[in-house]
Amino acid sequence: MDLPGATSATLVLTNVQASQEGAYLVVVTDEVGSTPSQTAYLTVLARPAILVQPQSQTVLEGGTAAFSVTVTGTLPMTYRWRRNGVNVTVVTTNATTSTFVLTNVTLAHAGNYTAAISNPAGNAPLSATAVLTVLADFDRDRMADLWEVAYGFDTNSAADALLDRDGDTLINLHEFIAGTHPGDARSYLKVDRLVPGHPVGLWFEAVSNRAYQVEFRDALGSGAWTHLGEVPARPTNRTEVVTDPSPVPRRFYRLVIP
Repeated sequence: MDLPGATSATLVLTNVQASQEGAYLVVVTDEVGSTPSQTAYLTVLARPAILVQPQSQTVLEGGTAAFSVTVTGTLPMTYRWRRNGVNVTVVTTNATTSTFVLTNVTLAHAGNYTAAISNPAGNAPLSATAVLTVLADFDRDRMADLWEVAYGFDTNSAADALLDRDGDTLINLHEFIAGTHPGDARSYLKVDRLVPGHPVGLWFEAVSNRAYQVEFRDALGSGAWTHLGEVPARPTNRTEVVTDPSPVPRRFYRLVIP
């Protein structure tokens, strides 16, 4: 870095920015000649800042829950995941995203989850609180007891998960996963409206706390389905739109629960 007009033997940088990071040396010149100094390296440390907050979620007893947080700042990062204010795991890594996974979730895992993040420059503000709600599933049929009671199923028998009460070709388990009504043949997982054009728009009604994927293929009965887009789970019912930016004259789409 050239410093025209500098007259001091000391270089002072104020309000240091990341763009000033690098190697520094001074060349001393007199009437006889010039000589360079040894190189000094300036490393600018940036405190962590959260870009993507962990999200609340609802899972079945025996299922899997995963909380993620994404940050920016100087590596390495230390992530302290907490449940109800108590550390449950501490990880130091050279990654800007940390995911905390709970498998075989029990009712005791329910609570408030946060991430405390630090690096050599300091600490980030504590993350937003992600609430884990665990739904009881006494018979382990992968349908919540509350849902079974609401629709008149037996919470002590896993057999009703494989039945199709409304005859819409979706078994009760799939109705639960999709958030549709197991007693209404008109309620099933579907694209409600397809708007042709470039791009094509696929509209559907999304249920709270459900994630969705849209897939396509250009011929029925052959070939694998190709991923087009995904919609993350959100806390409310709403209308969602997924677009196909490169449609062809004949294409088939389907809406699935990942």
